[in-house]
Amino acid sequence: EERQKQILLSLWHTPFNNFSISLMYSFMNTDINSSLFYKSFHKIEVEDIFIYKDVPYDDWIHSIVFNTDFFLTPRLKLEGNIYFNRSRVSLDPEWLSNLKIRNISTSIGFNYRIKDRFTLYGKYRLQDYNDQEDDYFDGRVHTGIIGILFNF
Repeated sequence: EERQKQILLSLWHTPFNNFSISLMYSFMNTDINSSLFYKSFHKIEVEDIFIYKDVPYDDWIHSIVFNTDFFLTPRLKLEGNIYFNRSRVSLDPEWLSNLKIRNISTSIGFNYRIKDRFTLYGKYRLQDYNDQEDDYFDGRVHTGIIGILFNF
């Protein structure tokens, strides 16, 4: 048995010829009841396999994304992005798994068209991850990307 709900709202505006902004909100919810087979990693006997029926799985995810694009010149585009995600996942919260995650990501970047078919791009991203149930994997990541694109 499975039930899903999805909502997506998106706004896009170009106040000037060389500047655009967009905002998106999405929500997704999934409820599933299904059978589950569980076995301890090191045990190999058939009697070590546990079978559960109607195990509940429930998740919901809220996401908000804000983007900006600014063409400084016809060849150079600057871009910025803010992404916020809040989610919860429960797989039989009585004994298996329960996660509550908050994820925030911001990035800035550029695209510079070198020639008609080649573009130089770069992006810096800062991502912050927080699990409200267990802080073992919480943290912050800085990422930088630079490369050349070839258009066919």
